[in-house]
Amino acid sequence: MGDYLPRQDGMLVIWLTQFKTELTASATDLGVVTADVTSITTDVTGLLSAIQDQAGKVAEQQAATAAKKSTKGSVVPKVRAMVKRIKSLPNYTAEAGQRLGIVAPSQVLVGPGSATAAVQPVLTTGQVRNGHVAVRFLKNGFSGIQIAGKRGDGDFVVLKTQMRSPFVDERVNLGKGPETRYYQARYLDGDDLVGEASDILVVTVPE
Repeated sequence: MGDYLPRQDGMLVIWLTQFKTELTASATDLGVVTADVTSITTDVTGLLSAIQDQAGKVAEQQAATAAKKSTKGSVVPKVRAMVKRIKSLPNYTAEAGQRLGIVAPSQVLVGPGSATAAVQPVLTTGQVRNGHVAVRFLKNGFSGIQIAGKRGDGDFVVLKTQMRSPFVDERVNLGKGPETRYYQARYLDGDDLVGEASDILVVTVPE
């Protein structure tokens, strides 16, 4: 059986406004006492105000997010271009780069012309839902991660190259009952694996 009250806020605002107006106009004919009319219309007015206030804040947040993305998309390439110019100047030194913060902190020189990342991803997970495991990570300026998994008697195998967190493992359990899974990842710099492998994340997936 349907409900006369709309679920969506937009339709609820229309319904509440009409209800308040009609109740005020029809209260005497219906035999509703003035105190009850005043009480419920005050409550309705408060709810209408709360809905409209929340909608306004959502719109402001959306506008602020869009403005930030637009500004970031414009300014960041200019910053990168400036850094590229600075690094091409004859007076540029590694020390100056460190002071400006334009040398990736994850890179440690280990020999002439070579570098290795001395960082490793940190994998975390929240609640396992519907058998799906969401493995979360921070990119820390890298392109993404290559994530590997192990379960049962198998070895670690590459599951996916993941550019955004989380990685969602939607595989079903190998057998009946709970299953223990192991995850490990390394950072990607473009298409290249860098850094050390993460600590192994252990997750139990219920039946």
